Amino acid sequence: MGGALGDMTSMKTYKPEAKPKVLERDVVIDDFIRNFLQKFTMSKTLNIFHQEWYELQKKGTFQDNHIGFITDIDNKNKRLKEKV
Repeated sequence: MGGALGDMTSMKTYKPEAKPKVLERDVVIDDFIRNFLQKFTMSKTLNIFHQEWYELQKKGTFQDNHIGFITDIDNKNKRLKEKV
């Protein structure tokens, strides 16, 4: 009897796995440009954009932290509908 009861106390309680949260956030300007160029299959322009973007950042002549964010219109509309 003691063996079966001992086995029961050593069992771990089942906890369902936590579901990951999806964060809705604004889009950084360079991500917006990349997504736009990819959407319209502008691969040459995308490659040039990558090259120039990182070249300017590497030189330190271009700082993108003052540009800010672009609001994803779908996310913005969804948040507005939830408020109503």
